[in-house]
Amino acid sequence: MSLKSLTLKNGLNVTQAGDIITVIEDGVNVPGGLHIVSSDLEPETNAPYYAITARNRQAVLDAKTGQFGKAKRSISIASPTLVNGRVVFNTVRLELEVHPAMDNNNYTTMKAMAVQLLATTQTDDFWKRGSLS
Repeated sequence: MSLKSLTLKNGLNVTQAGDIITVIEDGVNVPGGLHIVSSDLEPETNAPYYAITARNRQAVLDAKTGQFGKAKRSISIASPTLVNGRVVFNTVRLELEVHPAMDNNNYTTMKAMAVQLLATTQTDDFWKRGSLS
């Protein structure tokens, strides 16, 4: 399906299902953030199945204008895959930039829209092939 005819649902409730993956801190220093990995190792690469990096930058008050800037939060998940004898890390990154005055309903709606953009089959051509049509 084309991005140009994409439909999203407003007020969507997102649920999670599937197997549980346990994560542990691995000691990697991330300024303003946290690095965690799955506790199980992928047999072909002998690396964790998943590595997750989360970062947080709080909104800052501009002393000149008296206005807050936006907070920025990002999270990424990488998974090692063996390709032609070498390990490559396939990665998905999610980012949220919000003003501290954003209300909870808007925040929840934005997250639900982002989940749809990532998970709906309507965006498969974009995610798989980069199609913008």
